Amino acid sequence: MSKSALEDLFESQLDMYNLCAKQKLPKCGREFVLFSPRKWRFDFVFCASKVIVEIEGGTFSGGRHTSGKGFQGDCDKYNYATARGWKVFRFTGQDVKNGSAITLILDYFRGEIR
Repeated sequence: MSKSALEDLFESQLDMYNLCAKQKLPKCGREFVLFSPRKWRFDFVFCASKVIVEIEGGTFSGGRHTSGKGFQGDCDKYNYATARGWKVFRFTGQDVKNGSAITLILDYFRGEIR
């Protein structure tokens, strides 16, 4: 399953649970650019709550996120966001497929975990 297909699946899970409407969370967007001039794109961004969700495709197949350069770039991006007060959730394709990603996000927004 490609990264965009994994993101499509996660977005459909968000829609299925109607998370944004129930929690009154405007989803800023998918592939949303933050932190000008860096122009990093984040898979899913919830601006009102300062939450970022990243779907890490290719983790078991030698994808970009597992290469030295790709891993370093991800660390830079995520640390930059965290240092500026954003919570960054990272999930593998397996997490999205088995539902553990959406479960954790739902629990977080329900206030069941902090």
